[in-house]
Order: sequence, then structure tokens, then C-alpha cells
Amino acid sequence: MSRLVELLHRLHRSPTPLGFGFAQAASAPKRMLVIARVEGAPGSDVSTGVSKSADAVALVCSSEGEARRPDSVAVTCPVPVGMWLDAGAELPVGSCDAGWDFVVCGPDGPVDVLAWKNTACLVRVTAGMEGSRLRAIADLGVDAVVLSSEGLEFDRISAVVECRRVRLMSGRPVLLQVVSSLTPLQVAVLWRAGVDAIVVDAAGDCEELAAARAAAEGAPYDLRNGEGKGSATIGAHLAHAEEAPVEEKEEEEEEEEEPDEDE
Repeated sequence: MSRLVELLHRLHRSPTPLGFGFAQAASAPKRMLVIARVEGAPGSDVSTGVSKSADAVALVCSSEGEARRPDSVAVTCPVPVGMWLDAGAELPVGSCDAGWDFVVCGPDGPVDVLAWKNTACLVRVTAGMEGSRLRAIADLGVDAVVLSSEGLEFDRISAVVECRRVRLMSGRPVLLQVVSSLTPLQVAVLWRAGVDAIVVDAAGDCEELAAARAAAEGAPYDLRNGEGKGSATIGAHLAHAEEAPVEEKEEEEEEEEEPDEDE
């Protein structure tokens, strides 16, 4: 299994035991993941910044088709390294056997990546994409979706609603590609909406990347919907047990109280 997918799955696991048994030891606190997006050949400053702040790295392959390999970035602590295919970019020769942990591409990306074993496929989506299209993308077996922040204002509730809609419609972990810094409070609200990771460009001295990691670690996280009740994996979709709507419960109680007409 992809190491990035394993990290994402850990965010949805509950320490609460299902059924009878001994209570499990408390797991490490959950927090939003930070993924570094690296363009060009990473220098020593970028490698150092990634080592300090990133949970995973995505190396960009542009439409110019330059060859990239997972070992192109030197990090002191091993993290999942994936390939980020820009629009119009083709897979470099030998990519299937290069040892990529994951591949990020758009809906126009090469279909071959859906069949790669032990390499996760993440598909970029945009705000406002139809729910039926999001479900279709998920049903192809992609492991997560990467939502572009273009057109989203994170100081407005509408942006959080859109993140939540994408999470519910796709049934997949949501990674959010951001181009500006987020505050710890914004990270906490996005986490509650179902965002599992933020993707940040790593360039220069990686100030934006470091700020993203600080916001992720300083966010006041709350339990998500369904956490504490135990979570289940249904097929390839992540789902949580939900309580029945209050209106349905009230209707059932009224039916029970109605006397039988024959009595």
C-alpha cells in the first residue's frame, strides 16, 4: 500500500473499540498533513525545509517532460515521495517501475496510473465540479482527490462548505492545494469539514511550507462527525456511522403510540 494512503487512513481510524474487548491505548494526536509541492531541481534549502515541515513530497513534472525520480529530493527523514503531473504532461519513461509512492494528475491524466500497484492515484478537482463527476472519479478507484483553492476564500463559510461537499460527494480523502497561508483556526475548521491535508509549494527558504506546518500543529482540532462512534470502511469509501434523523425517530414514536383501530 502507498505510504501516503496509509497516513491518510490513520486520520480516519478511531481508537474506540467496536464491540466488546479491551480499550485501545490512545493514539498519537491527529493533525492535518502537510504535503510539499516541489518544482524544478530542489536545492539544499528546499531539501532542508521539506525535511523539517513536510509529511510527503510531490515532485512536479511539467509539460516539458523532464525526467524526475523519487530520489531527486534529499530528506533527512524518509517521507512518501510522489509525482505531480501538470496539465498536458506525459509520464516520463520508466515511471511505473521508478518507485513512486503516489501520482497526482488531472482528469486528463494518463489512464495507466489507475492500474499501477502500490502507487496511489490522486486526481485534481476544482471547486464547483458536479457531484456526479466526483462520484465517477471516486468509483474508478482513485485514492484521494486534490481540491484546487482557486476561487475559494477561506475567510468565508462558503469555502468550507465547498470542501465539505467535495468530501461527501467523492467519499475520498480531500487534499487542499493552497496558495496563501492559513491560520490555525482556519485549519481547524477545514479539518472539521473533512480536509485531511494541505498542499503547499516549497520554494526558496520554504517560509510558506514552514508556516503551513506551524498552523497544522497549532490548530485546535475537534472531533469530526462520526468520530468516537467508530468508523468503517465500506468498499473503498470511507464512511462513518450516523444517527438516524430526529424527524424519523419522532415519526416512529408516534406510530408506536397510535392505538389499534380494531381494539
